[in-house]
Amino acid sequence: MPQARKTVKRTLPQRGKRLLKKARAGVEKVRRVATGGVQGRNVQRQNRQLTGMVKALQKKNRRLRARESLFLKEKKEVLGTIASALGHTINNPMTSVVGNAEMAAMEIHDPAIKKNLEEISRSGMRASGVLNRISSGVRAIEKPFKPEPTAMNGLVEHSLKRFGNLKEKNVYVSVKGFEKLLEAEIDSEKTSFIIDSLLTNSVEELEQRRGGKIAIRAGLTSDGKNVSISVSDNGGGIHEGLRSQVFQGLRDTMKHGGSGLSLMMSKALAREQGGNLRLSGTSNEFNNHGTTFTVILPIKQPKA
Repeated sequence: MPQARKTVKRTLPQRGKRLLKKARAGVEKVRRVATGGVQGRNVQRQNRQLTGMVKALQKKNRRLRARESLFLKEKKEVLGTIASALGHTINNPMTSVVGNAEMAAMEIHDPAIKKNLEEISRSGMRASGVLNRISSGVRAIEKPFKPEPTAMNGLVEHSLKRFGNLKEKNVYVSVKGFEKLLEAEIDSEKTSFIIDSLLTNSVEELEQRRGGKIAIRAGLTSDGKNVSISVSDNGGGIHEGLRSQVFQGLRDTMKHGGSGLSLMMSKALAREQGGNLRLSGTSNEFNNHGTTFTVILPIKQPKA
């Protein structure tokens, strides 16, 4: 009996300790569950707040995009109206001035007067050409972007045909690299304006210098995802201090007296297609003389 009492005395405290330990573990478990519930409710409330903020930002972003789209639409309409007005108000009278100057030059034999009349005719034709390019650029900007597989060499050949026989003006053009190119997914009208503008700048610069050379080079960028087309000439180039302004428009950066508007519009059209237009500085083709412009355009447009 005494031995049994000792065993009971030893066992009861041990059992009590075990029961107390279990009770404490149960309390801790209940506390964790309760705390977790509070934290869970807090997290849910925060998630609802964040979801509301995201929805509000998305709604605001949609409004801003709609407003921007409306602004761009109105801007294009204004540009179209201005281009149309320029063509009608200035280009038509300019045609009359050029025609009369040419007729007068044929009838007058005084060398000095004849020279002045010929200069009037050339200046009028140049002004008419600038207005036509501006109108073409505005039409290209107004036109919705519609990319389609296009052979780049065809665009360059079409642009060169516009200038006729450049050799008569002592301007010589070399074209390389297009045989390696695949079709690029671009807007042909917008890209044609870019190439036309770059060639026009080079041709007009070289005409002022009584001749020169133009190099048109094509290839792929190092990642193989873009088409690169460069137009170089061995003209007088662009002064270092003016290169940052060359795409701003209405800046006297061109030695041939161009307005720079066509370059400004060309850069905008290149960016619209996911590409870019940059001034590369001097030309490696002509021992680092002259000017090189390079347009980069994606081969494939990203899927909407």
